[in-house]
This record gives sequence, structure tokens and C-alpha cells, in this order.
Amino acid sequence: MNIKYKKEIFILLIILFIAAGVRMFRLDSAPRGAHIDEVHFGYLAYSIGETSKDEHGKKLPIIFKGFGDDKLPFEAYSLVPVVKLFGLNNISIRIPSVMAGIGIVLITYLLAGELALKSSTRLFAALVAAISPWSFFLSRFGFESNLGLVLFMFALLSMFIAIRTKKNVWAAVSMIALGLTWYAYIAYRPVSLLLAIVFATFFALKVKKSVSKLAIFLLAFGLIVLPLVLPSTVGTNTTRLEQVGILSDPGLAMRVNENRSFCVTRFPKFLCYAAYNKPVMALDRLVSRYFTALSPNFLFLSGETEPGMMTVQGFAQFQSVLLPLYLIGLAVIFLGRSKLTGIQKTIIILGLLASPVPAAFVGDPQIVRLSVLYPFILIIIAIGFDYFLSLVSSRKNKKLLSILFISLTVAVVLFQSALYFISWFGIQTTKNSQYYQSYVPELVEFIENKPEARVNIVPFFSDPIMFYAYYSKYDPNLYQSQAILGELERSGFQHTVELGRISAKNYPIEAFICSLKEGQEGYYITDINLSGYKEDKAIFTDNGVDKLVRFYRVARGSENHCE
Repeated sequence: MNIKYKKEIFILLIILFIAAGVRMFRLDSAPRGAHIDEVHFGYLAYSIGETSKDEHGKKLPIIFKGFGDDKLPFEAYSLVPVVKLFGLNNISIRIPSVMAGIGIVLITYLLAGELALKSSTRLFAALVAAISPWSFFLSRFGFESNLGLVLFMFALLSMFIAIRTKKNVWAAVSMIALGLTWYAYIAYRPVSLLLAIVFATFFALKVKKSVSKLAIFLLAFGLIVLPLVLPSTVGTNTTRLEQVGILSDPGLAMRVNENRSFCVTRFPKFLCYAAYNKPVMALDRLVSRYFTALSPNFLFLSGETEPGMMTVQGFAQFQSVLLPLYLIGLAVIFLGRSKLTGIQKTIIILGLLASPVPAAFVGDPQIVRLSVLYPFILIIIAIGFDYFLSLVSSRKNKKLLSILFISLTVAVVLFQSALYFISWFGIQTTKNSQYYQSYVPELVEFIENKPEARVNIVPFFSDPIMFYAYYSKYDPNLYQSQAILGELERSGFQHTVELGRISAKNYPIEAFICSLKEGQEGYYITDINLSGYKEDKAIFTDNGVDKLVRFYRVARGSENHCE
């Protein structure tokens, strides 16, 4: 191993160490709370580890019923050994995602190498993967999409290795990895299927010149995904689309009717009905979402338009200094100036253009749904960096200019990243603690300290019963026997509304009081002020400004006029 390669490996190890550091730093306290999806997956893993059943009592399912949202299995089963080893807590439910995030950095370095990019470019791409806001955020939470992302990027790496080595084994590995993404996150399915067909066709017919090889590769992919397309599971493939898809939005019909009512006062009815109907307005929104996802504004400048748990104000998904490199990379690819082979270029372009489509059907652009787009943006940035470095290296004093270009670019990336991390750890997760349900651990602790009291939590946040089960480490055997489901909603969701002495019902405090036994102590927990009732306790935001949770101690008596 020569000195230059040793130096490259040493720098890569530093980058991996940085990636691990920013992902692990204050993992359980920034934020203190957790997202409902990671809480649910954590409790599923806990339940499986203790009973071999999910929270509904079904033994080792392929698809988890969940809240009616048909959760996929990869995240839950990957958490089982971690939760078994480290217990049920915010660190253990995030460890697989952290490890996936570190793995993504290494895969990015190797991907850049398979694309014949320079040593400096490989390291730069790995650095961007290590500290870009997009990858950092996905790796800080137990998101199933991040496990899907590491599988998807490994599939891309395997494809490019197969192209270079012409080895069947790597082509088969890529098919298997693409198939496994179907078990991790549903947004990967259309893109994985498209790339599997395109790559297998090219590799079998152009490289191996064998129709039988094409059949074998597609069969490998098909066998992996087969359990998800059987009659018993095929309906789950469209569950999320039916629940939150663009055509299921009740507001769409309202907007159609409103626009028509105004339009007919100025134009013929047939024209208004042709212009304003569900398909036309849905298509218009899809196009808008699609191009927003690919826009420099969303990717590099301001990020999501609405504040929330995923967006740090003033920061986008990548550092803004990378925008020129992204534009250069696009120009290089589409104008044929890159070192890419034809199939490499085809895979990147297809991935770039197809990735925003699944997310556009279910909502405005956001980084969890769009995680399948991430590697293609990253690759294009790396190509832009490599091309510009080649231009610099062709000038006089090329060594000095190259050092200046690399140093300046890395310095600005590090500076912008430092600002982002300071904002994340110092402002975002404290000022906006309500986005992360940071009040729930204290809420559950209060309930646990009142073991004799009946409690009703108004569902002003998602699925209070699951949060309670998670933070209290509720015995899964008891959960499976005691949980009472609410009514099936029109959207297809169905939530647990009672678990032992805890209920999560959206009914008035008077009704809760009347549900108590004579003289029984109860607590009504809500986020609003109830006149005529005295607060027993309150929970504030981390900065102490806003009151988020109010506890009302009540008891049933003759004065309550209960029948």
C-alpha cells in the first residue's frame, strides 16, 4: 500500500469518525422526544422480542397492521436484537439508522470510485454524505427510509461494480438489494423496479449477450419481492396511497367545487368543468411537487417552505455552496462531457428523473419520502466537483490551484455545516421541542406515578396509547390482551383508544368525569385551557415559553350530575 493510498484511507477514516460523531452526539436528548413512527417500530421490536408477536397478537408477520397503515418489516426486525440488547429507549431505536448513515458515507466513497472519479472527489463526496443536513437528519431518527436508502445505495454500488467487472455475482447482488428495499420503504419500489429492469436488460443482453441471464436476474428480483405481491399482501402496496394519496385528499373536491362556482360567473359551464376537475387539478399539483423536489430552492437554498421537525430554518438539504457544483454536474452529464459509460449515465438520469414521482403522489416534497432521490443528487454534485477540479488541474500552477479550490470548497462546506449543527443542537430541538413530542416522556412519567388513577389523554398528538406503551415499557402480553381499538376511520387508520386504565378519547372532561367510579381519582390531559377547572400540573416547551400540556385532576361526585 503506497503512501498516497494510506493517506486517502486515513482521511476517509476521519470522515467516518465525523459522521459517527454528529449522528451519535446527544442522540437521546436532541431532541428528548421521539417521532411516532420510530416509537411504533421500537415497541413492535420490543413486542416481537418478548412474545414473537406484534401489538395485535399476530405472530412474526411480514406486514404489520400497525395503525392501519401496513408497516413494512425491515425496520421492526432489524430493531429486535438491538432493543433486546440495549433495552427500549430512544438510543436503541435509532442505532440501526445511525449505522446505516455511517454506511452510506462509506458507500458514497466507493460509488465515486466506481464512477472513475478522482481521489479528492471520492473523499469530498464522502464528506458531503457525512455532514449534509439531509443524510444527518435521516440518520438521527429511526426512519425506515434510511434503512431503505443504505440498501438502495448498496444496490447502485453493486450495479456499477458488475458493469466494471462483468461478474454475474455482483449483478445478482444488486437485484437482491433492490428487492430488499421493498421491505424497508414503499417509495423505493417504483424506482427499484425500473432500475432492476433497465440494469438487468443491459447487463444480460449487452454484457453477457444472454437472454437466459436476463431471466435469471429478473427472477432473483422477483423471488425477493414475491411475498409482497401474494394475494394476502398485495393490497398493502397501495395502502399509503389510498390513505394520503393525492386523489384521497378531501380538500381536492372542495377546491374543485369552489373554483367552479366562481368560474361559471364569468365563463361557460363546460369550460369551467373542463378546467376544474379532480384529474386536472391533481395533475397540476403533481407537476408542481415534482419540479419543487428537483428545484435548487428545495435542495440547496431554503428547503421546505413550512417549518417543522425536518427543517432547520435557513437551511436546505445540502449546503448552498454545493449548488454550482450540482449545476455543473447536470451540464456535464447531459452534454456528454462526463467519464460515465452509457449505462452508468442512463442509471443516474433515470434515477434522478424517476425518484420524485412516488413522493409527489402523497404530499409536498419532504426528505423522508424523497430519500430515494438523495444518492443521485449526491452523485451529480461529485461529478460537478470532479469536472471543475479537472478544469483547474489543466491550468498553469495546477497543483496550487487544485489545493486552493479543494481547500476553499471544503472550508465553506464545513463552515455552513457547523452553522447547521449549531442551529440543530442549540435552537431547533429546543425552540421547537413540540415538533418532537419532547413533552411525552414527562407526561408518561407523571401517569406512572399515579398508579391508581384513571387517565384520559386527549389525542392532541399522534397515538398517545402507543407513546405510553413505549415509554412505560408496557408488557406486550398485556397490551395484546387489553388494547381496545377505536372505530375504523374513513382514511383506513385505526388507533388504540384504551389500554387498561389509560384512554385516549377526544371527549369532553365532563364525560370523562362521569365515566369514573364514585370518588375515583382521574386525570384529564389536554393541550387547551379548560375554564372552571384547576390545573394540577403543566408541561412547557424546552425553552419554557409555551405551555404544551395541561393536567386536570378530577373525581366523580354528586355535583357532577351524571346519570
